[in-house]
Amino acid sequence: MPRALQQGSRSLRRLLLLPGLPLLVLVVIVIATAWLAQTASTEGRSLTTQLLTTRQLGHAARFEAQFSLLVESARRMAASRIDTPMQFRQQANAFLSQHPDLLGVELIRRVPGSQRLQVEQRISEELGQPMQFRQWQQLMTGSPIEARDDYLVVRWSTARSDMEDSGSGIGPGLLATSVPQWRRDLENALVQQMVTTTPLSTVESGGVNGHSLRIFVPINREDVVSIAMAPSHWLGGLFGAYQDPRIRFTVHDLNQHNKIPLYVSPAEGAVVAERALRSEVAAGNRHWMITTFPTRELYQQANARTVRQLWLAGAGFAVAASSLLAMTLLARRFYQRRLALSNDQQARLDTRRKNLEVEKSILRQALEDSGHRTRDLIALAGGLIAELDEKGQTGFVSEQISEVLGIPPSLLVDQPFEARVAPDSLESFHSTLAAARESRAVERADLNLLSEDNHCLPVTLRVKTVTDPVHGCTGFRLSVIPRQ
Repeated sequence: MPRALQQGSRSLRRLLLLPGLPLLVLVVIVIATAWLAQTASTEGRSLTTQLLTTRQLGHAARFEAQFSLLVESARRMAASRIDTPMQFRQQANAFLSQHPDLLGVELIRRVPGSQRLQVEQRISEELGQPMQFRQWQQLMTGSPIEARDDYLVVRWSTARSDMEDSGSGIGPGLLATSVPQWRRDLENALVQQMVTTTPLSTVESGGVNGHSLRIFVPINREDVVSIAMAPSHWLGGLFGAYQDPRIRFTVHDLNQHNKIPLYVSPAEGAVVAERALRSEVAAGNRHWMITTFPTRELYQQANARTVRQLWLAGAGFAVAASSLLAMTLLARRFYQRRLALSNDQQARLDTRRKNLEVEKSILRQALEDSGHRTRDLIALAGGLIAELDEKGQTGFVSEQISEVLGIPPSLLVDQPFEARVAPDSLESFHSTLAAARESRAVERADLNLLSEDNHCLPVTLRVKTVTDPVHGCTGFRLSVIPRQ
């Protein structure tokens, strides 16, 4: 085939390639986007499930950490023995300030039977009215108590400032073991020295906030800290900031064997019960179950948003890729021509670079030869050279100083040169520097320098200034040759 026909055939193929290839890329990307959208929908559901799992584990860890902190704070509150109402009030107020979602706190203390009258008298003095140990009853709180070896009584109690008038009947002098909801868990706390939690209950005599429970934290064999808590309020404060309206969050007491939850978070929409996640946590001696229910809107919103974003990204990428490919094909022909010119220019530059490298090597060798020659001339002259700044500080001194004065060059660098000039020659040294500064010519002087052992060495000093067109005199260059 003639060369002209071959060139025409190549030009025709290039013209057909220009619109065809970008269109093919556009179709391929659209098909790939459709496949990715379907895959992303499945992955979105999987990632949403993983997110729920992570949040579920985070809720369980947050509960355990906060419950441990609550118990530790109660123990710190009663770490030092409390013997007065003022001491208890200060410690209790600090404790309630640290945990504002609690209802109140009591200190339950074992009182020997022999000290009953004495303790009753102290309680009466603290309250300002006669008070005896009393039992808990639903309708009245004043039945006499028979004599015992010891009593577990509420010694002091403090409620939140907005709950002090709750009328719960839980106050100093109450026999703690007479409260039905407390008896078993309080005895277990003292006997086993472990944290116990009562079930959720309602104190019929005007209980604190209706439904509440108690956490008993043993301090020793005699003292127990009782913490009053409304679970819905405490758990709401613990988890409220982390809630999503598309997720329902519940807490149940597994030991209570009922379906009434301790806490339920608000949620929008119907929950997907079959995708619920559950974790069991310990609240003292009881076991609570934390359950997370996702709503249908959570999965629908996550998938719809992911698919929409993927289609938008795919369409944008398809248009951008097709446009870029078309521009690339157009630019390719232009840059092929530019490449040939660049290759020619690069060849010329490579030749020039090689020539410059040869010249650089020659200059470097000449510089090294000049340096060797200068050092040899200084050594043959039998003296030394030095450079001073305009203040007379030594910036450079040749190695021959060790032969002339017997000192190493490092002792004189950054030091005044006049430190090695004999006292009787200082005036001559300074006048020579001044004369060199004025005349800008080589000045000569005969003077004495001090060797390492401070012996005077007669030398001939030659000085020439180092000048700068802008700053004038910037220093001096010296040569020192010993005199016979």
